[in-house]
Formats: sequence, C-alpha cells, structure tokens
Amino acid sequence: MKAAPQPAPVPQPLCVEPRSVFSYYHLADQPGGSDSRQSLRFAPSFEGAEGFRELIELRPGFQVLLGDLHYGSKVEFNLRESASLKFHYRLSGVSDIRVSEDGLIHIDDHTGGVLLHPDGIVKQESYLAGQHERSVTLICSSAFLSERLAHLGAQLPTAIAAYIASNGMKAWQQAVSAGQHTHPEGLFFGGHTPTWSHQTLRHVLQDHAQHCKRLGWIDLH
Repeated sequence: MKAAPQPAPVPQPLCVEPRSVFSYYHLADQPGGSDSRQSLRFAPSFEGAEGFRELIELRPGFQVLLGDLHYGSKVEFNLRESASLKFHYRLSGVSDIRVSEDGLIHIDDHTGGVLLHPDGIVKQESYLAGQHERSVTLICSSAFLSERLAHLGAQLPTAIAAYIASNGMKAWQQAVSAGQHTHPEGLFFGGHTPTWSHQTLRHVLQDHAQHCKRLGWIDLH
C-alpha cells in the first residue's frame, strides 16, 4: 500500500514580528563612481534570493529605492512602515501585498501605484519562486511632505488646517488614509451597505456561476 502523499509545507514569514524592510538586508559592496548623491546598496540577508536594493537620498526625507532581486524560493516579508507617501513602479516581477485580513493587493509587471502609509501600519508582501523583481520607488517621508506643503496651510479649509496644527501631518495622513463610515460627504467614505456594483456582482454570480466547475475572473480598471 502506498503511503498517502504529504501536503506541501506552508511557507512561513521570514519574521513573525513585523519590522523595517531594511532589517531583512545587510550593507553590500557599494557601487563605484563619483556620484555626489548619498546612496547605500543592500544585499538580502535571507536565503532564497540574490541581488540588491539601493537607497539613494536626494534630500532629507526624499529618497529613491531601486530593486533588482531574483527569488529562488517563495519568501514573505512581515513589514512595519513609517509614515510616508510612496510612488512605486514595478518593471518586472509580481508580488502580493496584504494590509489586512481581506485587503490583498496584487502587483504585476509594468504597473505603478501610489501607497500612502500611516505611521506604524503593518503589511505582508510575498514573492513566488522564480520571480525577478526590478522596481523603482520614490519615497516621501512625513517630515518631507510637511515641510514642502507647509506654505499651503493658508489655503486649506479651516477645520483641516486646525486639525493638522493640533495633531500634526502624521495624524492627518492616518486619519485620511484609514477611511471612515460616519460622514457620507467626507473623504474615503466606505458607506453603510454594500455598493450597487457589489450587489450586482453577487446577483450575476448567483444566477450564472452556481453550476460552474471553474470560474475565470478578469478584473479590469
């Protein structure tokens, strides 16, 4: 009698406790040249990947992060982010980012996105084996944004300007990006009930997908 096949082990995060992305890397041999910008190159400290990330500081709190990494096995990062605004461009390599239990974001080749991170937000990012990530990320820290946007304070609505003056830009970023379900006319209102598109989709699936053995799903934006 043949033994029953054992299920494949479930990949575990490299670190259970969320931490900074650079704690997964160590300083590598620095690229040569006479570039006056401050830059540091990092190599992965974990198994299953080779390549580098290079952090270039253009101004205090304003940085460019370059990525060129080959993943030989699946890896998952458990990250804790500081308050920042990021513009991410993925030239190649796909990954999944989970910010909450039901908040999965898929990043594909040749895509770009804007990430607004409240201070202390925790996220998980995973890469499948065989992926070659090449990416460019522009990072604006909360302090950099506060300095650059300070002159716009007089143009802000009184309530917003007062909130920022009392609580700081970090608190404002977190309040805005977290969403809300109490003020229908406010920013990022999530509603009180499922949206019309949600309800329509559920009806379509109930009417046409109950007898499907396989279902193909294409989400266009």
